[in-house]
Amino acid sequence: MSTTLEFRTVRLATVIWIATAIALIVVSTVIATQAWSVSAAPGDDDATFVPIAPCRVFDQRDSVPMGPDETVTQQITGTHGDCTIPDDAVAVSMNVTIVLPTAASHLTVFPADLATTPNVSSLNWPASAPPTPNKVDVKLSADGALKFHNFAGEVYVLADIVGYYTSSTLQELAAAQQALAMRVEALEDARPFVIDSGSPTSASNITSDTVLEAIGVRVPADGTVTVFATGQAAESADQAVACSISTNGSVTSAWRLRWKDAGSSNQPAYGQLAGVRAFDVAEGDLASYFFVCENENGGASTVEDAHMVGLFTPDP
Repeated sequence: MSTTLEFRTVRLATVIWIATAIALIVVSTVIATQAWSVSAAPGDDDATFVPIAPCRVFDQRDSVPMGPDETVTQQITGTHGDCTIPDDAVAVSMNVTIVLPTAASHLTVFPADLATTPNVSSLNWPASAPPTPNKVDVKLSADGALKFHNFAGEVYVLADIVGYYTSSTLQELAAAQQALAMRVEALEDARPFVIDSGSPTSASNITSDTVLEAIGVRVPADGTVTVFATGQAAESADQAVACSISTNGSVTSAWRLRWKDAGSSNQPAYGQLAGVRAFDVAEGDLASYFFVCENENGGASTVEDAHMVGLFTPDP
């Protein structure tokens, strides 16, 4: 009886060890598989394809054919031919065609920053072949250019781009597209408009930094706010009123609207205050402007019918 129990105990322990070993093997396999999957996942060097309406980037039939063992460099990013390819493109998908070859040859298309021509063929043709196309997907140089090398004879080459590759992810492209749409909408809303201070005001006993009018606006886009200010200054003897269009509620000496000493007469002297000042503004700025006056001689003066108007003009 005792022997039977020991035998069953041994068998049970063996089963447990075998099951544990199998479990460890499965877990190890899963971990190894997951590690392989992670290493094989898309990384920073992957690119996203962006299809575009086909466009012709160049056509040598407009000039001279390529000669034997000749290499031609063609800029791809930017606007060339009928194509506009963004600067962040890292590769392009093209339909490359040869026309009127004089000898059997092949064409090699490669990044322009490679020092030597790769020993590969992008397009092959026999002598006197009819127009022969081939699809070519090729990486661009760091500055967005390609080289085209003809092996033998003379031949005309033309290339049509059907799409480009970018290092941006689809999510980044979608976000950029959304940002662009929002920007277009903001620009459509950012038409020129007027900011008016309201009814003209008057102030007496002006001594220093007296704000007569104020305007403010949240700027919808980059542009310019041009501020106009007018008023009537009344001065008594030996008193001079100085006013300016200011951003901080203080008279700015470099932007005085008027500087006048009434002289020795005790009779009030009236003078027209008028001025204009332009301010560069950025989208989202809270632009505030003040029509502010002071008396330079320490006395008290009066300004009547003070009025200020601003005109916002968005950048083109």
